[in-house]
Amino acid sequence: MSKARESFIDEVEDSVEAICERLHQELSLGAEASTETAQRRVLILLDLNGLLVCRTKERLPLRQPDFIVPVGYRKQIPTYYYIRPFARELVSCLLHDPRCEVAIYTSIMAKNMMPVLRAFDNYFKDMTAQGTFEPIECDASASGYIDSYDESLSDTVIGLFDQPYNAPDPEGPNDWDTKRDLDLIWRVPKIRCQGFDHTNTLVIDAEERKVKDYRENALVVPEYDEVELRRPVHDRRVLMTLLGYLENTLFPNMQMSTENTIAQILKKNPPRIET
Repeated sequence: MSKARESFIDEVEDSVEAICERLHQELSLGAEASTETAQRRVLILLDLNGLLVCRTKERLPLRQPDFIVPVGYRKQIPTYYYIRPFARELVSCLLHDPRCEVAIYTSIMAKNMMPVLRAFDNYFKDMTAQGTFEPIECDASASGYIDSYDESLSDTVIGLFDQPYNAPDPEGPNDWDTKRDLDLIWRVPKIRCQGFDHTNTLVIDAEERKVKDYRENALVVPEYDEVELRRPVHDRRVLMTLLGYLENTLFPNMQMSTENTIAQILKKNPPRIET
């Protein structure tokens, strides 16, 4: 890297730090309070495909797809999406929980992800409009339950981090494979300004390969694919088990002390994700 480029990057980072400091002062939080708040909140990075939904190129005979997103140059090729059991509960509870901020982290471009994200949200918004949205027990909610999809991923998340926020993976099975690069996320001004870094960031993914460089900040769950899709519904409790771990173990431990980190909690209290 040239000295001129290094100097430019240093100037940008200094400017970001100055902006963050001014924001904290204007909000009358003070350096000590802002640091404490940031350390006690968790940045949750979620992928969609394989974690919250199963994407297929062909319609499966076992059940109707929950939504269809056309792809291709003329948007004439249908792609079928099947929502994972308890994705509604996981997403709704996280979006209502003041102990975390949620962001989408994907390997595809934002222009291709946004239609999928909106279709996912619209599926539950339609349930609300039709009166079929069953209440969800949620301690983080003021009333103790959530009875509508008023907080959605496309409207509420702190960010959508797409392909440029990933790194090439030369060890992947395909030439186009990528892996997560959390350092790129932590350099984003709005992430830095809220105090998120390696101590309080958790990336949840369904592929071990993608998070191999940040294993101490990662929670890997079984992938929701066609094989998993064919299992009995009562056996597919991956996301409910995940939510229980976040609500009852990870978030409370982060609240206990500003010294606690994601890596420490995952090591001391490793999750046991039921399938």
